[in-house]
Amino acid sequence: MPRPLADYGLTSGEFAGLVLEDPALFDSYVVRMVEDLDLSAHVTAGRNGSPRIVPSVLEESLASIQRANILSRRDFVTLVPLPFGGDAPERLRTSMQAIVRTYVRGPLDYEEAALDQVANVVTAAAYDVLSSGGLQARAEGVTTVKLRHWLAACEHWLYPLNRFC
Repeated sequence: MPRPLADYGLTSGEFAGLVLEDPALFDSYVVRMVEDLDLSAHVTAGRNGSPRIVPSVLEESLASIQRANILSRRDFVTLVPLPFGGDAPERLRTSMQAIVRTYVRGPLDYEEAALDQVANVVTAAAYDVLSSGGLQARAEGVTTVKLRHWLAACEHWLYPLNRFC
């Protein structure tokens, strides 16, 4: 069942009346991002012998993801440093934080600041995808934001964060 972009906090005039065609698909995309970030953080922590995920471990993990994408000559949105979704509506940020806290399930505990970093990366990607998709649909004169509308923004995110695209 379609969901209005306003439910995600995108309430400005440019998004008025737009609906996301497949919210379950979008939610799956977000969950996979969380799982990929969590796995990467755990691999980095294991390599460093860290007993928990702290901000420096997460930063090293994100840098490793970026290096892999540079080596493959992919064009992407950089994650470090990134304003981490500073433009994202608070409603979207709150829902992404809840998803992160639900789906971060590795064996190591996260420091609160590291959890916030994961939520910020996920929020930035989700906002980019939803807002770009909404603007693309609006440019086409349609009110339903389909996968093809938000796919282009998704492609600019780092692999594996974009593997669902």
